[in-house]
Amino acid sequence: MTIKDICALLGIEELPERYGPGLERFDREWPRIREEPLLELDKLAPLAEEGFLDAACFDDVNICLQKLKAEEPLAYTLQFLYHMLCVYGNSWDNDLYLTPAPPCLEEYRYTFALILFLRTLYKGVTDDRRRGIPEDKIDQMKGVFGGATGNCRAPWGIRDGFHWNMSCVMGAMFFVGTFRYELMEMPPYYRMYRRRSDGKLLALYCGEARVDKAGQFTHLDELTAFRTEASQGDWDGYMIRPDGVLLNQQVTLSPEKWEPVYCSGDMALSYHIPGNIPYHVDMMKETFQEAVAFYQKYFPDIELKGIQCYSWLYSPQLRFMLSEESGINRLNSHLYLCPVPSGPDGFYSFVFHTDTAHFDPDTADVDTSLKRGFIEFVRKGGRAHNGFMYLPLAYVDRLGSDCQELYAWDLFE
Repeated sequence: MTIKDICALLGIEELPERYGPGLERFDREWPRIREEPLLELDKLAPLAEEGFLDAACFDDVNICLQKLKAEEPLAYTLQFLYHMLCVYGNSWDNDLYLTPAPPCLEEYRYTFALILFLRTLYKGVTDDRRRGIPEDKIDQMKGVFGGATGNCRAPWGIRDGFHWNMSCVMGAMFFVGTFRYELMEMPPYYRMYRRRSDGKLLALYCGEARVDKAGQFTHLDELTAFRTEASQGDWDGYMIRPDGVLLNQQVTLSPEKWEPVYCSGDMALSYHIPGNIPYHVDMMKETFQEAVAFYQKYFPDIELKGIQCYSWLYSPQLRFMLSEESGINRLNSHLYLCPVPSGPDGFYSFVFHTDTAHFDPDTADVDTSLKRGFIEFVRKGGRAHNGFMYLPLAYVDRLGSDCQELYAWDLFE
């Protein structure tokens, strides 16, 4: 098979450049590799008993394995991807984003991805134990991929261990495609409510903070326009406009008129956005739906409340850097943005490919409207921030509707 053949089977346009030379090596080794079993469920059974995974997925896995064995191009492709990520290179190189693939597997597309993860999970746990990695470090994976609850405060990193980064690549990236998804708790002090009368959403901030005149967090007294106070109950806080501005308006909602959607500590799917992809509402809606479908099927014990993302792409200041008709601002108008304590690091690293220490507005490239808008914004005294996006699970299928239909804008008018 060629790279073009593999892409066609996976339903994608291209693979990372390093996969070309890797295919040459794999093709030479295929006569040996083809005799290896794709997955041995009897070896995975002890991991299920220990809580690393849910044995309920084995039925789907077994059916998918039979399909893969019957179609050599499918088996070849799965083995190739596995060897590229776990044998020929560093599995923490997160350079591969796929749909649940391949389309010809239909409802077992997700299981194809799950098989990749299970192979890697078995290899990782086995290798770690052989190296003498402490069991409490290895156990960190149980919470995330075992169908329990996410343990986001675990000390993931351990040198040469099957740690969080490797889990992310093989677990999260293959699971759901275009974006890389991770289970993550909602951050402290944020709550979202739904108005009972019309279903419109309102976000509140319920912690202590210093806020500047732009409605963003600051740690400097001289930039502080107002301070928020800690919430005294489950129904009060400071209103956040859907465009990410924290207002000096403390409210107490009525349980008769509002109902909670999610709050601090609830589990959400957090995603990372790769570069060089078409970034628009229809694509986002599709990948959100795929992510939710996967986690609800294979990790039903995890109660997901929403989807979230921390990124410079959700900075509330982008509306001052780009026109309302820009693609980013049009897209963000469909999402509920929230301020977060942060700086402009995302703009420097992702937009200008540098860091704070080496950024010079006088010599920086200005070959895009975003770069020009950012530099003008900073020169006028603007303080750039990253931002957060929240979307309740029940609203995923409504993404793309006019934001006036989703959010309680009337409260701010």
